Amino acid sequence: LNNADFPNLCHLQCDPVLGHFRLKHDRLGTLESSSLAGIWWRRPQKYSQLGAHPALQTFVDNECRQAFLGALCTTSSNFINNVGNSRYASLKPVQLNVANSLGLRTPKTLVTNSPEDARNFYLSCNKDCVYKSFTGTSFGFYETRPLRDEDFPDLWRIAGCPLILQEHIRGDYDIRVTVVEDRI
Repeated sequence: LNNADFPNLCHLQCDPVLGHFRLKHDRLGTLESSSLAGIWWRRPQKYSQLGAHPALQTFVDNECRQAFLGALCTTSSNFINNVGNSRYASLKPVQLNVANSLGLRTPKTLVTNSPEDARNFYLSCNKDCVYKSFTGTSFGFYETRPLRDEDFPDLWRIAGCPLILQEHIRGDYDIRVTVVEDRI
């Protein structure tokens, strides 16, 4: 179930006091909280906002999140990934710190909104570093990119929007692993 289907493709009925919800999805049918063995909250998307005035989009999104996620949290006792912990773990600086504390190889990293600090970091990496955003946007995906000398005339822009810089580590592949309790 994609949370972005709410509220346009699915209709919520929730009694948080009694701990029960029902979702009626236009394509997937009806889902009752009592039929769930567990919930894995992964990569939530923006809620659909068909007909929402642009000035109200943030309000509508927040209301949808409160209703949808609130219903799930109050009616399911088995979240595979606790929402609060999941939000905390989604912070890239936290991810890097935990990975390093567990002994994983982590790249030299700088989070900054200082153009001067970014330039110094670039030079400290022998001009071989990458930059990336913390999150995506609704208007495009911005992948990790190499920082180059020709990028410096625009580097002033980070003063109003921080980014992550990392030394470039070359590799042949990327492995993503999910661990649930003692299973990998």
